[in-house]
Amino acid sequence: MLRFKSILAVSEGGPDAAMSFKLAVRLAGSFDGTVDALHLPVGPAGGMVGGLAMSGEAMPLVMDLDEERLTARAKESERAYNEIVKPVKGATYTAAQTATLDTLVAMGRCSDIVVLGRPGADPENVAPATVARSTSAPAPS
Repeated sequence: MLRFKSILAVSEGGPDAAMSFKLAVRLAGSFDGTVDALHLPVGPAGGMVGGLAMSGEAMPLVMDLDEERLTARAKESERAYNEIVKPVKGATYTAAQTATLDTLVAMGRCSDIVVLGRPGADPENVAPATVARSTSAPAPS
């Protein structure tokens, strides 16, 4: 029988936060496990900065906007953690501004299972639209 004792739930904030956290808590309840929640900051929005040709004067404005976005998304992850995951015995929350995919990989190696949000739930995730255009299929709803 499978036993998932250590469950890593990853959130980028936004709509994915509650989704991955809820699933991780359900798994923890089914297997008497615990949840480690990780807020993984992503930015800039949709590769916005890298894709625009802009003057040096515009860059600070764009960076400020992205900082506000990242802060709001971190708060959403923390809110979802406090509401959904914190009541689970032994639950932890990691939300370093410097967390990277390397952090996810390192924490994932110590976990029995990693739970991610559903792609497409987040309007800032452009992947579903890209897939729909390249395959002529409708974007998932």
